[in-house]
Order: sequence, then structure tokens, then C-alpha cells
Amino acid sequence: MSVEQLDLHILGQSTEEFEIEISDELNAVSLDLVLQSSRSIQIISRHLDQQLYDNDAFIDALKRLIRRSRYTSIQILVHDSTQAVQANHRLISLHQQLSSYVQIRQISKDYKDYNHAFLLADQTGYAFRQFADRFDTDVCYHNPLQGKKLSEKFMEIWEVSEPDPQLRRLHL
Repeated sequence: MSVEQLDLHILGQSTEEFEIEISDELNAVSLDLVLQSSRSIQIISRHLDQQLYDNDAFIDALKRLIRRSRYTSIQILVHDSTQAVQANHRLISLHQQLSSYVQIRQISKDYKDYNHAFLLADQTGYAFRQFADRFDTDVCYHNPLQGKKLSEKFMEIWEVSEPDPQLRRLHL
């Protein structure tokens, strides 16, 4: 799969599942899923994957999604945000500026062993990594059944997770 082939995949229509193994491809797919999304993004990540989510193109795509609809929802679950906070991760800044659209929670200790990572767009398109610390990723732009399963798992974890205290904005 090359970046040029992404034009062939349409969120909500393209049912072909494919695999990617290279970080640049995962970056391109993650960005493309957000660009094609119309209402929701759900992300589970161990450390907010700086390489994937801390770049101008990705943040701009999220901002465009937010501007498209007042009903936009961007929900992010993270195991540990320490590295992201120390690196001034752009997702954290976006969360602090637009907290009604971008919510970040720390994954509950009940799920400390959950080692999958994924980005789910509009509950139908996904980039799913069986192991959060690897780039081996299953991608599909339209699989409502798998999208529903991932969203249900996300919400199961979301419901017992808490706002991350490290991400609070300090007003001085």
C-alpha cells in the first residue's frame, strides 16, 4: 500500500481490509481517516504516539473536523501522558483549547493490561494495532460490525476512566 493508493479508499464505502507495517503508512492512514471523518474520532493509545498524532497536518485535520459540525466528538484514551506532557504534545494543547470537542481520559487501572491501540473514524473506519508498540496495523475504511465492536470496547474503557490530572490547564 502506498500513500497514493489512499485515494482509492473512501470512509464509509471501501470494505477492503489491508495491512500496513511502516510508520509513514500509519501516519498517512491516520491522517486520511480523520480528513474523511464527518463526526467522530476515538483513539486509544499508550503514550499519545507522538510520531502519529503530534504533527501539524494531524492537528489541522482535527481542527477542520471540529469546524465542520458542532456535534463533533474527539475522544482519546491514554495509559500514560507523562511523555506527551513533557514534550508539549499538540493534542494536549488542542484538548486544553477545545475541551468541549476534544476529551482525553487516562485509562483506568482496570485496563492497564489492554495493549491494543486504534483510531476509529465515524465508528466504521479504523486503523487497529494488535500491539500498541508496533506499527503492524489492520486498516479498513468501512466495516460497521468491527467498528461497532471497537467503539463498544472504547466506551467500556471510557466509562471507567477519569480525566487525566496531568492535562489540567493551569490558569496563572
